[in-house]
Amino acid sequence: MSGIFGFALMKNDSGNIRCESILKRMRQALPVHTAVNDDWHVSEDGRVGLGAIHAVNIGHPKHFAYDRHNQLVCFLDGYIFSDAQYPKEIAHNKSGAEYLLKRYLEAGPTCVKDISGSFNVAWYDKIKDRLVLATDKIGQRLLFYGNQNGNFIFASYIARIMAGNLVSPEIDVESLSDFLRISYVCGEGTLFKDIKCMPEGSILSVENGEIKVQKYWGIDQIEPHGSYNGERLDEIEALFKTAVARTMSSGVNTAIGLTGGLDSRCILAAAANMKLPFITYTGGQENSTDVIFAKQSAETVGYEHFFEFIGPEKMTDWLLPMVQYQGGVVATLHSHPCQHFDMSFPFNAYIQGVAPPSYVHGRPWYPAHFDIYTKNEVVAEIKRAISSANLEKIGFKNIWREKYKSICTHAFDKHLNFLLEHYEVNDKMMAFADFYMLGQDCRKLLNKANMIVRNVRENFFPYLDHEFISALAGLPIKERVTSRIQVDLIKRLSPKLLNVPLSKTMQPIPRTQNPGWIAENYSQIQRRIARKLGISKNIKFEPNHYLYRWSRQEMRESLTKILLNPKAAFREYLEWQKIEPIVNQHFDGRHNWETVIGALVVFEICHHLWVDDSVHKTVFKDIGQHTRS
Repeated sequence: MSGIFGFALMKNDSGNIRCESILKRMRQALPVHTAVNDDWHVSEDGRVGLGAIHAVNIGHPKHFAYDRHNQLVCFLDGYIFSDAQYPKEIAHNKSGAEYLLKRYLEAGPTCVKDISGSFNVAWYDKIKDRLVLATDKIGQRLLFYGNQNGNFIFASYIARIMAGNLVSPEIDVESLSDFLRISYVCGEGTLFKDIKCMPEGSILSVENGEIKVQKYWGIDQIEPHGSYNGERLDEIEALFKTAVARTMSSGVNTAIGLTGGLDSRCILAAAANMKLPFITYTGGQENSTDVIFAKQSAETVGYEHFFEFIGPEKMTDWLLPMVQYQGGVVATLHSHPCQHFDMSFPFNAYIQGVAPPSYVHGRPWYPAHFDIYTKNEVVAEIKRAISSANLEKIGFKNIWREKYKSICTHAFDKHLNFLLEHYEVNDKMMAFADFYMLGQDCRKLLNKANMIVRNVRENFFPYLDHEFISALAGLPIKERVTSRIQVDLIKRLSPKLLNVPLSKTMQPIPRTQNPGWIAENYSQIQRRIARKLGISKNIKFEPNHYLYRWSRQEMRESLTKILLNPKAAFREYLEWQKIEPIVNQHFDGRHNWETVIGALVVFEICHHLWVDDSVHKTVFKDIGQHTRS
């Protein structure tokens, strides 16, 4: 529902009829869950069409503008917060497509170099016969595009591109390899060979049948300098408070998605310090540490806390809509964000405390890592940091059919080297790991919930404010150690929040005087004791996250029907004799292969939705009630 979409045809023999038909299919590709604003535009020759759909209740700025004299149209998805050329002109609740249309007439598409915000924008310049797309500097909202036989198509959701029927749904086996290895697709790829994800901080132009993608900004442009001191903390504090305030000035009821961790608590500290109007929200199980410490944090600063129980009852029904909205961007079975479609929440804007790990609360780098210089060493270190140890146990190379083995076992290295190719920074090569985590963790993993939730309420991410991120990137990596900056911010903004224990394990809270520490370190303590006693190999692994348990219990029947079906699409690429034991071991509780199971299930649903609707159709007939409605 939410977002922008459109296309440019090489030629259109059917005139406006064909163009409007394609737009209609794209508009109807996703179910409508609330009242919407709906705008669209078709060129006079019927060759170019653009549209936008947004929920009415999110207080969105005007997302469509048309200048008849200059024959220029603009569609906006998102918000612009500031403009370096006109620092006093933008007011958050008044900015929108009209402003970006005016700035395009002044400076062309490169006007986005001066603009900060959370947005995707599309301009169609009839005089120059040019379609232009642009993303914000950090890439807070995904934008996909495809090109085939001279026809170009784009949308905020892959489902809309598929509905346009202008590109092939052919599977990209290299992307499937990434999916199984790291649970998402690396770089600009998707599971589909002819559909790409626009890079953050980029401008794409379609002119005379030629497509050009140009980066106008990147975090690698910022060279680390100086040190972390009181003056730098002053700057970071001011920028963080500004970032939080921007998310709460949209004129709608706002909730901070609060957990038991540090990221959302830091946002809570800033919002409470500025006395902004909001509530806090936590979803989960009542007895989990995550929920209990979130509630305590809200009570500590005197704000209302709203709790929503998340149960397994609808998880299976939500699998299809989850993939339909995410487009197979990430491999996960955690479909609970779909509850926003059905539940009546007392807020219309949702602030998520998802922070880029390496920039805000640090990564577990050790002194030896800071002496890494070569690309090969950096690639090896990143693979170590993000790849699942389970893959080594499975034998990643051996699960592929013979014709795909060589391609798929080297795909991730190829993609990392491509990302690394033009990256240069003085803070040694370890800075690339920093750069990689920001681009991949945020652009892909963070958006897995964002793409679902934004269909009924707005989503904001203060940690992705580019001015705040830029200030952090200016600090040498060694100065950004684990949790240091966030703890310092909370000490200044609301120090009493540090008295509430920290934990995000989602285990039932232990009966101990220091429950946060015990819950956070329980698994590690158990492993150390087992190793000392020499019984580590006999310890049965039991995931402590309730969502993991549901995949083996309440969701088991549906998941096994999908995976054990003899017509499963992944059998074309993977050796069934290697996969079947993995599936059985997971559901029997002998091993936790949840990430692999998630990747295979999401892939099967993607195949069912967009590649071959005949693939074990009967397996899916009872799944996805919300999609069909």
